[in-house]
Amino acid sequence: MMPFIEVRNWPCHKTEEWQMSMANALRSAAVEAAVPGITAPHLVTVTFGGSALMALPDNQTVGIIVDFLFEKPDRTKDVLNRLAECLHIAAREYFRDSWRIEVIVRPFNTETGAYRTD
Repeated sequence: MMPFIEVRNWPCHKTEEWQMSMANALRSAAVEAAVPGITAPHLVTVTFGGSALMALPDNQTVGIIVDFLFEKPDRTKDVLNRLAECLHIAAREYFRDSWRIEVIVRPFNTETGAYRTD
């Protein structure tokens, strides 16, 4: 299983084209981070979850959450930090400097979570 990257609280006026462009940039950034096992963009799923930005004037924080990235010995803390940094840099291209970007990487452990695929 490869990671799901979910973007939360993005500006509601952004187009589908903007979302597609950002999704592709995030997928490429995940590959560029050199995370063991992530060798091609098609191995990364990007979603725009929840809902778009709430209409609060001071609500300018976008969340990028990486989930379902299996814990493995070669996916060290340094590797996960590099992934977070690469995703942050890629996302920064899509938001003005007034926006805060928070990237959270949550490794997935099959000892504490369940998994099934077909």
